Amino acid sequence: MSQYDLLLAGAGHAHLGVLRRWALVERPPGRIALLSSGPEAWYSGMLPGLLAGRYAAADCRLELQPLCRAAKVELIEGEIAALDAASRQVELADGRRLAAEWLALNVGAAVAAPPQQGDAMQLLAVKPFAGFLAGWQQWQAEPRRLAILGGGAAGVELALALAGQVPALALFCAGPLLAGHAPGLRLRALGHLRQRGVQVREHCPIGRIEDDWLLSGDEPVWRGRRLLLASGARPWPWLAARGLVCDDAGFVAIRPSLQ
Repeated sequence: MSQYDLLLAGAGHAHLGVLRRWALVERPPGRIALLSSGPEAWYSGMLPGLLAGRYAAADCRLELQPLCRAAKVELIEGEIAALDAASRQVELADGRRLAAEWLALNVGAAVAAPPQQGDAMQLLAVKPFAGFLAGWQQWQAEPRRLAILGGGAAGVELALALAGQVPALALFCAGPLLAGHAPGLRLRALGHLRQRGVQVREHCPIGRIEDDWLLSGDEPVWRGRRLLLASGARPWPWLAARGLVCDDAGFVAIRPSLQ
């Protein structure tokens, strides 16, 4: 078992900023490691542009090893399987165990999916990005009609990026499109989506999937075999750890200091 003074779990934007600062100025003393699921960090804001063909994949990702080397931080690649806060240990999917005096979490969240009955419909979540891009490349080999679940900024941007790449595209929102944004932005987004031929279904929450149907309540509202998930977040199962307090939704409870 490897022992660290500080373990940075996740290569999110916050940890990348910390590593960049440490690469420019002196880092804290002790043994420090960054734990990442892969050798690269993807910038989510460029994903729609990548899918639309405006960027190359290399433009949207950052190689972690050079940054870690500059910050004098060890890079560990692996997926977290369990976290034991009481013993200050993290267990990886391959069985390795890491112990640390301090743990910083920048792991993001998984994408929520409706309950599914049957396997007639393929589901593809926008996160993690490397897995999404691999799945999207497979889908592109045989384009089919597509539904996107999620009426936030991510869902709108993805719909606009993909509208010309599939035979038909529908976007489902549990409430109004771009809820919480300025009304003018919402109207412009609706206009652009309409121009691109995207069917927008507002106030149409998807409660479950039955075979190749999306159901809102008990009403079948869309039929197809491919669903892209850009909906709400759900916590990683391993966050429900012994000695780690979580809120009712399962996310880590924090103080105003983010501890």
